[in-house]
Amino acid sequence: MERRISLNITIQYDQLIYIYLKNQEKYIYFKGTKSSVKCYLQLDDGNNWIGIRIAKEYSYGGAPLFPEVGQIDYINFEGTVQEDEHNILITFDTNSKVYRELEQDCNLDLIPEGIYGIEIILWKANRDWKKEKIQKYIIVDI
Repeated sequence: MERRISLNITIQYDQLIYIYLKNQEKYIYFKGTKSSVKCYLQLDDGNNWIGIRIAKEYSYGGAPLFPEVGQIDYINFEGTVQEDEHNILITFDTNSKVYRELEQDCNLDLIPEGIYGIEIILWKANRDWKKEKIQKYIIVDI
């Protein structure tokens, strides 16, 4: 399943990233956070960040441990979200091809309507990439 989406991104000190998939003012009830989820920053051949792949996790009984992304609230985005039984793929720039991936852990903030946001605390080895292709989505960069 593929959908057009929009989002906002905050970056602090080039190490703490938050990707908002839902409007910050609209949702007040959180179900919790799924921590230490395996994710992969996707870079093009120019070392630009162009997407993120999140590996889905399942219980021993086969039930998913976190929900689908759900409806996206923002309208400024030209990328896509694709979900299948193995991954959630959020592509910021659909005109670029993935050249390499940086393995990373992330935390998913959950609400009844789906995934509210994605928190990434970058490992030191994963801080060498460019923001050029995501610049239009960044609302804070300090």
